[in-house]
Amino acid sequence: IRTSLKERVRVNYSNPKEFGKLVEKDLISVINQLFPEMDGPDPLEIERIEHEAYAQARRGLYIGRDEYINSIENLIEKSTQPILITGPAGIGKSAFIANWTAKYQDHHPNTFLFTHYVGVSAQGAEWDKLIIRILNELITHFNLPDQLPDTPDQLLRKFGELLRNLPGEDKVVIIIDAINQLEDNYSALELEWIPRQLPSRISIVLSSIPGPHTQKAKEFGWPIIEIQALTVEE
Repeated sequence: IRTSLKERVRVNYSNPKEFGKLVEKDLISVINQLFPEMDGPDPLEIERIEHEAYAQARRGLYIGRDEYINSIENLIEKSTQPILITGPAGIGKSAFIANWTAKYQDHHPNTFLFTHYVGVSAQGAEWDKLIIRILNELITHFNLPDQLPDTPDQLLRKFGELLRNLPGEDKVVIIIDAINQLEDNYSALELEWIPRQLPSRISIVLSSIPGPHTQKAKEFGWPIIEIQALTVEE
């Protein structure tokens, strides 16, 4: 610091007060050079941390059932349609997703696995913010140009285009838990924003309580996995 300050000796000042301000400015400049402020996590990373913390809290005591895991993994490998996991509130859909995804990622390390728990983060229930998060994660992972459109219609178009044109061959699995909690902006609960047919390397998995949007999934002919309550034996 002493050397840096010597290089900044001030000789042109009109009074001691002005000199003091000049010294303060130089000290702050030198301190900032020697001890730069550490950059914190960006908004995308903060969102990622929040969703992972939610999932981690549901990976404690959990009784998994192989038939559900086998069903969903079989559909992920073979289906070119979105997949819906449904069941009453409190049945354990989020816990199932949190536990299954952790194991799936361990067994498929090259798969890009995106998980979004609706309502967990401040903007997690807004349809357009959800699409932006998916797009940003894909852009970051695949090192794509990061320009995003501004309007909902353009975002929707970009979402479909990006899914169809991702580089490479790695599997991509996008999971959105509790879509029934999405704010119904842009008819989000009508599920029209989700592509009816997907490239073979892309899978979209949704979860929801029964409702009008689950009826929509049935009308679209999407595969549905119904989570049942545990039996006495289980």
